Amino acid sequence: VYKPGAGTVLQHGDYGRRVSSSAEALAFYVSEPKQRALLCNKRVLEIGAGLGLPGLAVAAWGDAESVHLTDGDPTVVENLKRSVQRNGEDGAFGTTEVSAWQLDWEVPAAAVREKQQFDVVLAADTICYRLDAHDPHSPLLSTVRRWLKRDGLVLVMGPRDHRLENF
Repeated sequence: VYKPGAGTVLQHGDYGRRVSSSAEALAFYVSEPKQRALLCNKRVLEIGAGLGLPGLAVAAWGDAESVHLTDGDPTVVENLKRSVQRNGEDGAFGTTEVSAWQLDWEVPAAAVREKQQFDVVLAADTICYRLDAHDPHSPLLSTVRRWLKRDGLVLVMGPRDHRLENF
């Protein structure tokens, strides 16, 4: 995992500079044999990836068809690309296709075709991201709906507090 330097200004606070306990828990969860089997041959999207630990864990220890790490912060995305490149050079991902790209929840994407959608969406610490005080989870839910296949699976990890309960 490549981390941005301390002097780097990030759009959404320090989330792209450290591995949160939620990201660590999700990475551990997806690396369990039962979950790895569930992710086998699936297209996986991690949203709000930060350092991308859960997605990188799926890519390295699972047999997913592809794993795509996304974040809204261009600086974070550049760091994700470095992590993907460094791990890919070492052959850590096997046959799994891995990429990193910018996905801003506030910008409506062009129509997403079904073949572009994902079997699994991963999200760690995304429920604390607040854009609208009246409906703080609307951007997250819209993003998941847009990118997840109709019969897809969403795995969300967050802190045990009111934010998770409200979600």
